[in-house]
Amino acid sequence: MDNRNRVALIAGLELGEHAIFFYQNVDEKHNMLFAFIQRGIEEGLQGIYLCGRQGTKGIRFAMKDFSIDVLGSEKARLLKIIDASEWFTKDGVFKTSSVMEQQYRLLCESAAQSGIRGLRVVVEVDNLIYGRFTSDLLAYESTIGHKIELPLTMICAYPALYGSSGEEALLSEIKKSHDIVIF
Repeated sequence: MDNRNRVALIAGLELGEHAIFFYQNVDEKHNMLFAFIQRGIEEGLQGIYLCGRQGTKGIRFAMKDFSIDVLGSEKARLLKIIDASEWFTKDGVFKTSSVMEQQYRLLCESAAQSGIRGLRVVVEVDNLIYGRFTSDLLAYESTIGHKIELPLTMICAYPALYGSSGEEALLSEIKKSHDIVIF
C-alpha cells in the first residue's frame, strides 16, 4: 500500500474502530498519526494523543510543524496531548484494563458535555513495549478488542522494528486484537 493510501485509510477510520499502525521512522509516524488527529479536529472530534518517547513537548512542536493549531485546538477542547506512561501506569505499576476503560469513558463523557460527539485516540507504545510492560500491554490490547463500545476511534502506533528480534509470537497476538493492521 502506498503512502497516500495509508494516510487515507488512517484518516478515514470510523468511530468504534481499533487499528494498529507499524511505522518505519518518526516522519512516517507523524504524517500518518497527525493526519488522523487533524481529520478528527476538522470533523469536530476531540483528538487524544498519548505520546511515547518523543514526549509531550516533542509532539506539540511536531504537530505545529504539521500545521495543526495546537493551542487553538486545545483551547477549543479538541486536542489533548498526554504522556502515555502517565496514562498507563501509576507508581510504576501498569493500570488494570478496567481503570483505563474508565479513563476513556470519562474522556468521552467530558467531550460529550462540551458537545463533542466522539474521540480520535492515538496510543504510542514505544515507551511501553521495550520495558517491563510488554505482557501488560498485550493484556490491555486483548481487552480493548476489535470493536470499541465507546464513541472513539483508536490507533495504536508501534515501531516497525518491534517483532524483528524473536518477538514474532507476541507481535502476532497484538495484531489479532485490532480490526485493521497497517504497515
